[in-house]
Amino acid sequence: VKQGALCALVLDPAQAGRQIGEHAQQVLNGADSNALPPSPPRTFNLFINNATAKKMRIRIPGELMEKAKRVYW
Repeated sequence: VKQGALCALVLDPAQAGRQIGEHAQQVLNGADSNALPPSPPRTFNLFINNATAKKMRIRIPGELMEKAKRVYW
């Protein structure tokens, strides 16, 4: 995004690590690892390049800009 992409949705590595730890704890407590359902990441970080949006004549809503982890101008 910093180099010109309009936006990116990236998983939060700290949250992914917590989820892996929770899964490992369940296995250590006796759960069958093959029986545990896969779980998608719970948290994502949004990055927006507002300069690219302007060049593309795209108006990004304010609510989305507020939720972005980082906005590049």
